[in-house]
Amino acid sequence: MRRLPRKPPEEKPGHVSVISEDLRLAHESLLAIFDGIDEPVYVSDMDTHELLFVNRAIESFFGPPSRQKCYQYIQQRTEPCPFCTNDKIRGEYQGRSYIWEFRNEKNNHWYRCIDKTIPWPDGRLVRYEMAIDITDRKMAEQEREKLWEELAHAQKMESIGRLAGGIAHDYNNMLAVIFGHTNMALGRLKPDSPLYNDLRMIKEAAERSAALTRQLLIFSRKQNVFPQLLDLNEAVEKTTRMLSRLVDENIDLIWKPGKRAGRVRIDPLQLDQILLNLFTNAHDAVGDTGRIIIETGTAELDDTFCASRAGCTPGEYAMFTVSDNGCGMDDRVLSQLFEPFFTTKESGKGTGMGLSIVYGIVRQNGGFIDVSSIPGRGTTFHVYLPCCTEDIRAETFSEKTGAPATAGGNLTILLVDDEAMIRDIAHRMLERLGYTVMPASTPVEAIRLAREYAGTIDLLLADVVLPGINGRELADALLAIHPRMKTLFVSGYSANIIPYHGLPDNRLHFLQKPFSMKALAIKIREALGTSEP
Repeated sequence: MRRLPRKPPEEKPGHVSVISEDLRLAHESLLAIFDGIDEPVYVSDMDTHELLFVNRAIESFFGPPSRQKCYQYIQQRTEPCPFCTNDKIRGEYQGRSYIWEFRNEKNNHWYRCIDKTIPWPDGRLVRYEMAIDITDRKMAEQEREKLWEELAHAQKMESIGRLAGGIAHDYNNMLAVIFGHTNMALGRLKPDSPLYNDLRMIKEAAERSAALTRQLLIFSRKQNVFPQLLDLNEAVEKTTRMLSRLVDENIDLIWKPGKRAGRVRIDPLQLDQILLNLFTNAHDAVGDTGRIIIETGTAELDDTFCASRAGCTPGEYAMFTVSDNGCGMDDRVLSQLFEPFFTTKESGKGTGMGLSIVYGIVRQNGGFIDVSSIPGRGTTFHVYLPCCTEDIRAETFSEKTGAPATAGGNLTILLVDDEAMIRDIAHRMLERLGYTVMPASTPVEAIRLAREYAGTIDLLLADVVLPGINGRELADALLAIHPRMKTLFVSGYSANIIPYHGLPDNRLHFLQKPFSMKALAIKIREALGTSEP
């Protein structure tokens, strides 16, 4: 390698010493300039790829060059790059800058290279390059891209959740009609009737469909919840003991409780659902032989940790993990992991709702999930739930499943629903139960009927979502006319949508569609505060 010499050429006979001194000063100045540049700089022959000059900055990165070619020394490549070998690039960028980026495998840094073809004093073309270290910028860009991907995924999941909730609401409305008419018809038939078995099959199909909509409501975070203050270690250990009875003998289920796992505010059934679905996912991943580990602990999450994770806010969290050494997942599967109905299992072996339910429950309870997976090596789900130090008053929605479906006596119910088919079946059910029914299709009609009615309206039975004004606003307007009137809401959504419409909890009585006549009778007695007519 011919390097720009550190000493000027020796004087020859006939040369003027003043010129030699000027050359020496120019030579040293040029060296000082190049060695003063913090970024790597080098010059190489365009044809032979021989290194002609390197500054001290490049030596600090890659060490002193030997007889290596420029592409071997700088880029750790085995072949020349296109800038030197591609005639089009050589011609197009002769005399002007060519900018490109590469990652050096030797030090794992990213560089932004500024190249230019210039003539060397001996007439040949050389390549002059300055390489600027942009590793920090690249890492920041990658973090930003990851955050945007996380945010886009969170927004997608939120949109899917809203869509799922809307579908479940409309679907439940239609199921309420199917369920109601089927129950009414079964009530009129004897078990030996030719139609009885057909109607029973329709009823079972409607019940299975209702179960599916409940899963969609869980994902969209619109299902009933009964939160309690739980010690995470105790709750997880209880469920783990149950899961241990489901494990095959060739699969090790390992329970590792943390010394201080903290307390969380969550419905115990929801916590069971999370663990059961994550366990099922891990069990399927390990196959016939493997290991599943369930652990608990606490985590103090700071701004740095949360910055790269959409939906994560700083604070103290109770944490549990479910990990396995199974088949793992690639990036494509991870990107769709929590979407409803997405599954990698064979047809008939999975609905694709398990992990979407986990996602919905965790987000509903103010937490988030972090997943890491390596194909062929396993998967770990980290579930973070906010630590709770306050006492909890569980919301109560008493079912009174043993209460009798009693007759209505002379009680009057104002029925309000804008769906004609639902209003019709509810009307028929209420009359079968012995109530006097005043049906209305809109809030305006309901208020008019209430003003015109000379007697007592004992109960308002109304959908939560109505045209014009919502169920809470209708209840307020009617209470001004009939102050002793009680209220029972129904909806294809579930109970926790009602507080968003402003109804105080102490006036909350709710029945989710679809419902049977017995369930309707029980809820009416509950709303009226009596067990007998």
